[in-house]
Amino acid sequence: MNWISQWSATPYIRVRVPSDGGMNPTVWMIDCESISCSATLQCFPKIIYTLSSVGECLLYTQKVRSSNLLECTINKRGDIMKKHLYDTIADRWLNSKGSVWIISDTHFSELDCYKLRFPNTFQPGTEYMHDSLVEKLDKMQIKNINSKCGKNDTLIILGDVGDIEWVRNLKARYKILVMGNHDKGASNYKKEKWQTAKLHYYTDNSKPFASFKLSDYSAFAIPKVMDELLDKAKKEHADYAEGYWTWKLYDEDNHLFDEVYEGPLMINDRVILSHEPIDVPKYMFNIHGHTHALPYKYDDRHLNMCAEAIDYTPINLLNLIKNGLLSKTDSIHRETIDKAVIRKENKKSNK
Repeated sequence: MNWISQWSATPYIRVRVPSDGGMNPTVWMIDCESISCSATLQCFPKIIYTLSSVGECLLYTQKVRSSNLLECTINKRGDIMKKHLYDTIADRWLNSKGSVWIISDTHFSELDCYKLRFPNTFQPGTEYMHDSLVEKLDKMQIKNINSKCGKNDTLIILGDVGDIEWVRNLKARYKILVMGNHDKGASNYKKEKWQTAKLHYYTDNSKPFASFKLSDYSAFAIPKVMDELLDKAKKEHADYAEGYWTWKLYDEDNHLFDEVYEGPLMINDRVILSHEPIDVPKYMFNIHGHTHALPYKYDDRHLNMCAEAIDYTPINLLNLIKNGLLSKTDSIHRETIDKAVIRKENKKSNK
């Protein structure tokens, strides 16, 4: 039997249906990390299926899109990972294979900060080694971050980045910066994108013989620039045969932050990200950096993500939320609802 694979509206659900439009399509549940389970649906249009490994009830609505293909959509109650973030944020930060990692106060290449963090390393008499020691510690942080946060993931840094040249070495697919007091000028940290034209010879694609950014020239000037660079390359490589030169376009960027925030950021109805700690009410939870002297967890309303507090290794934000981070944090509406219930009960008792 031929099988057709179809992705549904959410990136976490993969639906496989028989091409004959049979009554038993197989549905694979895919979360950010792995396939969690599968099940055979017995009928349509509406099926409720319990995801046993997570304990969630997922509602599917199926409808015939064509004579031999079923289209599947999923109610948001079953959106396993995206539910932990506002929809507009989840759509940007998450893909089908990735997750969200968080760290703060990397302070790349900042000697004074490293001296405070590693006093035994920077002993008197080691001044001649300072540059190499700082580079070694920078590489250690990069290695630790990349070991957790890979090419499918989103990385959040809660400020005080340090030398942004090191940010270019981070593998994360998507990078977020909530600026700290040491970060100056949001535009200095934002990703820039451009197209580059590169000249190749068919037998040697290892490196271009010439290149230029399209944005550096007007549309009318680009053909002239290409001709001039091609003529120069031909002269320098007269032994190369005619007819095998080609221009290719490449999408490039500066590998900095996709999103930069100059102040705190709410990522769902209860979690606020910031650089400095915020004194939050009982219906909110603050994840922050800045306070180098505090441990990772020091009360029920805060987590400290300073690099030294988390062993210079990022924490999985979605796992934190999924595993009960907000268990002691009420909804913002809870107090209002409780007051309404009390008023209703008082009215009954007064009758």
